[in-house]
Amino acid sequence: KTTFDPKGYVTMAEVATIAAKLHDRLLEKNTDFQSIGTSPWYGKYLYYCYKNEIYRNPKVAKGKVKLEACENWNAPAKRRDVAGMFAYVDERIGRPLLNPDVPLTDIPDVDETTPHHEEILRMYRMGVAVGDEWMRFNPDGKIRRNEAVALAVRLLYDEARVELPKG
Repeated sequence: KTTFDPKGYVTMAEVATIAAKLHDRLLEKNTDFQSIGTSPWYGKYLYYCYKNEIYRNPKVAKGKVKLEACENWNAPAKRRDVAGMFAYVDERIGRPLLNPDVPLTDIPDVDETTPHHEEILRMYRMGVAVGDEWMRFNPDGKIRRNEAVALAVRLLYDEARVELPKG
């Protein structure tokens, strides 16, 4: 409430909140989140993400674990978990991919065994995630607030998306 910390880490609860608000805005749903009271504070955003298939967890779908208990929502988010949600934020029909031909092999630290590898690849193809100068994504690393904001801006504004070099 009183600290501006752009290099601080984003929590999973904050990621769910950002994802819900981005999705709601892009799809022009105009959800009145303020009128929905939940405990914990992020519950309304988490339920929105789950209901709109932004957050996907087969254990929740099978009734094996409650949504609130399937993650440590107050822990810093890993970059792969952010991609796991942000990749489903822009579900507008007919959205072209800026980098449709990027293969998974172009992301040197992500492969088919990496959790959320499909979503990470989708983020690169959308022009939302670009990695570092070697296209590394650092999927197990924590994500800072300024990095999450960069992804959010690219999701909201097509002109902010990044075209990757070919080859």
